Order: sequence, then C-alpha cells, then structure tokens
Amino acid sequence: MKIQLSQGALKTCYESPNKNPDHPAYLKPVLQVLNIKKVIPAANPAKPDQLERYRLIISDGVHFMQAMLGTQLNGHVSSEELKKHGVIRLDHYVVNTVGNKTRVFIVLKFEILTPFESIPKIGSPEGLGTTNPDTAAQTGASSAGQPTSNNNNNIDTNNNNNRTPVPSAQSMQNQSGFGGSGFGGQQNQYNSGHQQQQPQQRQHQQQGRSNYGPNGGNQQQQGMGSFGGGSSSNMPPIAMGETPMCIFPIKTLSPYQNKWTIKARLVNKSDVRHWDNARGQGKLFSCTFVDESGEIRATGFNDAVNVFYDMLEEGKVYYISKAPIKPAKKQFSNVQNEYEMTIEPQSTITLCTDAKDVPGVRYNFVPLDKLNEVEANSMIDVIGVVKDVGNLSDLVSKTTQKPFKKRDLTIVDQSQYEVRMTIWGQQAETFEPHDNPIVAAKGVKLGDFGGRSLSLMGTSSMAANPDIPEAHNLRSWYDADGCTVSFHSYNNAPAGISAGGNRDPLKLISMIKDEGLGMGEKPDYFTVRGTVGFIRPTNMSYPACPSNGCNKKVTDIGNGWRCEKCDKTYPAPEHRYIMSFSITDHTGQVWLQGFNEVGEQLLGMSANETVALKDSQNDQAVTAAINDALFKTYLFKVRAKAETYQDESKVRLSVISFSSVDYAAAAIDLAGMIEDMKML
Repeated sequence: MKIQLSQGALKTCYESPNKNPDHPAYLKPVLQVLNIKKVIPAANPAKPDQLERYRLIISDGVHFMQAMLGTQLNGHVSSEELKKHGVIRLDHYVVNTVGNKTRVFIVLKFEILTPFESIPKIGSPEGLGTTNPDTAAQTGASSAGQPTSNNNNNIDTNNNNNRTPVPSAQSMQNQSGFGGSGFGGQQNQYNSGHQQQQPQQRQHQQQGRSNYGPNGGNQQQQGMGSFGGGSSSNMPPIAMGETPMCIFPIKTLSPYQNKWTIKARLVNKSDVRHWDNARGQGKLFSCTFVDESGEIRATGFNDAVNVFYDMLEEGKVYYISKAPIKPAKKQFSNVQNEYEMTIEPQSTITLCTDAKDVPGVRYNFVPLDKLNEVEANSMIDVIGVVKDVGNLSDLVSKTTQKPFKKRDLTIVDQSQYEVRMTIWGQQAETFEPHDNPIVAAKGVKLGDFGGRSLSLMGTSSMAANPDIPEAHNLRSWYDADGCTVSFHSYNNAPAGISAGGNRDPLKLISMIKDEGLGMGEKPDYFTVRGTVGFIRPTNMSYPACPSNGCNKKVTDIGNGWRCEKCDKTYPAPEHRYIMSFSITDHTGQVWLQGFNEVGEQLLGMSANETVALKDSQNDQAVTAAINDALFKTYLFKVRAKAETYQDESKVRLSVISFSSVDYAAAAIDLAGMIEDMKML
C-alpha cells in the first residue's frame, strides 16, 4: 500500500489554525511515527496508581514534532499494533503549549494505517515546535516533568539548519486555548471562536473577569462553537483582552493541558469537611461534574471553599476553567476518570443558562442480591425503596469533638433483598421518610459489617425519587407487589440487630453521658457490652401481687398481703427482683437497674428463693449466688429515660434483656464502629 503523508500539516497546525482549514489533508492528517518512548512516572508513594504514558515523534514528511499519546490509547503500543515508523491518521487531537513556547500534540484518537507493521522512514523531516532543536528528543518528557525510559532517539536533531523561528507574540495570541489548531475532524467544535478580537470590539467589553471567581462580572462572548452544540450561548464569557476559549469534553482533560474550558453539570456536592492535625487546620469540599463524554471529581480547599461553595448548586450547569488536573486518588472516589481537578481561588466557574445538552448523574446500579459478589470496601451505586427508617442519632467526633447526625435506612429492591444504609450529617437530618421513597445512591461504600451494609461517604450522593427509568420501575413494583414481600437479609448480623435489619446502636459506657442519652422527650434504646462489677445485696426484691399481670407491691396487713389495685388480700406475696448493679468497660462504669426476669437470669434463682434463704438465716448461699454472677461480661439492651424526683432530674438506665457475648459477632461490631469513626 502506497502511503502519502499530509505534507505541511504540522507546520499549519503550528503557525495558524485558520490556514486552509477545509483542506482534507489537514482535517485528518496522515503522519508517520518516527519514535516511541515510554514516559516513566516519577516515584511517588502518594500516587502509586499513576499510569504510564508514551511520547511520540510524529512526522508529515517535511517536519516532525513531539506528541503525547492519550492513556486510553496505550494498548495500541503495548500490543505492538503501533510500531516505530508506523503510519497513523489523526482523527482527534489538540496542540498544547508547554513550558517555554514548546508545542506538543495531544493525540486523543487515531486510526493505524499500518497495524503491526513498520515501513521505511518517509522524507527528511526537520524539527518543528521547539526553541532549541538540540533538545527536541527530550522536550516531551521534560515538559511533562517526567523521565523517559531510555535516551536513544533516532531523530537527528543536532543540525542547526533544522531550527525553526519561534512564533511571534501576535501569532501566539492567535492560537487556540490549547496553543494550536483543532484539526482532527472537530472544526466546528474546536476552531470556532479562535479569531483574535478586534480592538474596537474589546473596547466595548465590560471591565473585570466574566466569572463567579474572585473578580466577579458576567458577560457572554458571541459567535463561538462548542462541544455538544454550536449556539452562541453555549460558550463561556471572557474578560477584556483574553483569547476566546472553546469547550472541551471532560474525557479529554489531562495534566498536559494548560488551557481548557469544560461545560458540565454539577451532580454532587459534599458538605464542607474540616480537619485539624499536626500539619495544621483546614477545610475542603468535593463535587462531581458530568458532560456527555464523562465525569470528573473536583475538590476545593480552604479559600476555594469560601469563594465557590455557596454559589455551586447541584443540578446546575457551569463553565469551568483554570483548575489544575492531576491523577485521581481512587481510594476516595468511584468517579470513572483517571484524573481529577483541584478548584483554586483563581479558578473560573461561570453559570451556564443553556443546559439542555448536558446530561445528569450517571449510575451503574448493583442489585441488592449481588452485594456478596462485590469486594468489601468497594464504592458502588445502588437504588432501592426505603422500607424502614431508624431514629436520628447524635454522635460526637473523637477528633474534632463536634457533634454530627446519623440515621440508618433499610432499603429493598426487586431482588427481594434488604440492606442497611447509613446516612450522615445534613442528609440524615433532612431526610423525609414519607410514603416509602425511592433513593438512588452513587458512590456508597460497601461494608461487611452485619453481613453487608452501605454507608454514604463524603463523596457520595443520594437522590430521593429521581426521575429515571429504574426508579419508575421500582415504584411500580413496590406499590403492586413489593410492599407485601418477605425480604431476605444479610443476617450474619451481631446481637442487637433485628431480623428486619434495624439495630439498637452499640454504645460505650462513656458515650451514654457524652451523648446525653435519655435526656430527650422520648426514651433512647441502645446496647452496651460490659462486665458486672458489683450487685447491691440490699433491697434486691419487693413483695408483689401474685395475680397474673398485676405485679404491684402488696402490703402486709397481719393476716395476709393486701393489693390495692386488685382490691384483694392474698396469703403470701410473689417476690420480684428490682436490683441495681454496676457494669464497666474500658471507658467507664455505670449503674443499671434490672427487674425480675433480668435478676433471675443473672443470679440463677428466683426472688422467692433468695428471700427464703435470707429468712432461714442462710445469707451465705445468697452471697455465693451474687459472687458467682460477678466479673462476667454480657451484652445488655438498655432503655434510657430521664425521671424527675423532688425537682431533680436523673437518667434511669433499665435493662430490657441481656445475653452472653458472641465474640465473633462482637468483632464485627467493633469493625463497624471503626468504619464509623473513619467518617469522623
């Protein structure tokens, strides 16, 4: 096959984006790859998942330039489909200005015309796009701040006759937002609006920056094309004297670009989180932007929180630029992008009023019956009907000592499984549980606490009754049949979790006072694991009415025992326990009150038996029973309620039931508490 390279295409891209723009040789130039170098990321323990990149030398037969291959194309090199001296046709690319006026191609999409083959070098190309031809072989790597895998380069760059004059300031100003042409079949999307503004036009523009950043202002630039549309309202406003920007898809962003603008919808915004550690104090928030090409996570710190947090609203569309791009930290997010952006105080974020072509949240739902097939601690998307809603709990952060809210939901879906999902903070406070709403959660953490459980993280989002097909189908199913279904649960849950998935929260003894349990209008229920340290031997029981269901205290009237409630006299009472005992854990000690069933289980004998032993002067047997109950650890279910006596309010802690400790389940409990504390 005879190969004809697009001679002169590289120089056209370098010098003028509008020279012969309709010529097919320049729209999708055919180029030869003269060399391929692997760029080795610098060792950085904080970024162990950095992707390798490839630097190319591309030639049109007359000139050669540096190029960086998009990481999504790495497979073509590793499989050797693209080889040295192979020929490609560029379908999508941009030209970026890096460092000291060095031009570098960013190759985003191509077709390999010589797959798995090499052909002889075509022509005698000269270096283009570097101020010093002697350094042409290393420009791509050094401009990226990365070393290359070796120093061999088959391009002769030592001939000073190859030197190309540096473009003038005027020609540089005429370049696109990426410092060059937007060929590659994207003429309408990338080349429109790159004309230098005339002085007369600039005189009529408003002063100041056209954004919601530090300098305010708002002004539209007319006549620009865009990604995803061509209307004039689809372009961001510009400040006086600035070169117009074109819209780029999110999926094309990389650290190798320094001028770009995206048009994207804000689909998730976290609460502001604060930190205070040895390195200092600060605050941050994160959010997710989406367009029709993909999604990207953005994080703002400190001053950026003050500038942008209040103005950003979920669901609205914005133009964003001047936000550094860096490799994503996958451990903090499930956003499908290898990069993320950092919002700085100097970033430009502008509200867009033309938002029809920008999609909303993208979900990848996992059915609830498939949770066991997903690795624990993964970030997943789920959708379900809220079957049960737990009480709002008040917790205190151990690190910041600030209070925050927590609420447990039980969600179900058509797979006839249910799972507990925990929501936090403002979402927990404002959640409306009416009419079994549908909730779609993105980026929730899958835990193995209680078999399988879900927890919303700082980067997660949750929408109630979203307008999506999955939600409509789920609503129809639940209203017709689902509300009567008996659901399966992930029921290797620890003691304290009911079959329905709800559980009384496990508390440490110190939390009872710190969280003010029992001080509200309604009683609080919780479980606590503790060791019995002391049982008060006096006043352990009272004489009660022997009639079934009465249990009221009776009075000895000499010839019998009188119950005022039943208005009857009985020959003997039924003694019932009402004992006080203390328990301890590693955080403190607390007194509990136990009634008849609790006392019988704790001492192993009835109250009638203990009274009979005391009446027969056999106190040693009673003491032995008490001592035998000490220093044993149990899991207690407790009711906390404040009671007022003689104008003094005191919280009474009553034991509803208790059980021996299942240490395997207790280990799961502790793991769950550790997961909760990671959120603090």
